[in-house]
Amino acid sequence: MFSKWILKVFCVYVLFIPTCMQAQDKIKIKKEEPGEVRDTVPQKRTFPSRLNFDVLYGQRGYKSPFDKGLNRLDKFDVNTPPRLVGFGFSDYAFHYGPRGYVLFQMYFMGSIKRALTPNDSLDSKITGFSYNFGLGRKLIRRSGRFNVRIYLGFNTGSTKIESAGGTYKNAFFSPKLSIQPKFWLTKRIAFATIFEYEHDVSKTQWKIRNGNINFSNFNQSGAFVLLSLGYSLVP
Repeated sequence: MFSKWILKVFCVYVLFIPTCMQAQDKIKIKKEEPGEVRDTVPQKRTFPSRLNFDVLYGQRGYKSPFDKGLNRLDKFDVNTPPRLVGFGFSDYAFHYGPRGYVLFQMYFMGSIKRALTPNDSLDSKITGFSYNFGLGRKLIRRSGRFNVRIYLGFNTGSTKIESAGGTYKNAFFSPKLSIQPKFWLTKRIAFATIFEYEHDVSKTQWKIRNGNINFSNFNQSGAFVLLSLGYSLVP
């Protein structure tokens, strides 16, 4: 139920952002009063608003995985699950005042279904998903082509194990910190590397459906690295 609610919010944001961008671009023309002195110098935004559509691919590692078949931070291996793919939007700037702004990002991530043998005996498949939201600012800007952004936000989703012994789900809610170096290849195409650390504050027990195997509690705190290729919908 909670994941369906998050999905609805995600869809509303996707539909709502283009409307907001059009509204921000509208110029109100005020009728000039006799004797009124107008300021003809335009206010320049500190950070121009963009809306990038991004596709993502990467790897996740857990601080304390419940099974040795999962990737862990102290022994990070790109060939060990979970492997992530996704899409989302970034670099949309909410402006306040003449020079204030905050950047918004949102992603939907899914983990590619992989084989797993928890407890060294049960042949299973592990998969999952997450919704990722963040607010941030520009951290470093060396040129018009390269900059670094920092985001604070949260990730929420679920990990699922499917086997002949039943279906097991473990939901998570994790505040996060994200650092994103980004390089613009052209005016519209950008390549970025995303480093995120998240801390799971939710319950760690598994929810069991049609099964009777007790897995160890799973706190999904950890980090992931993503490669992102984005296309700016607003040049």
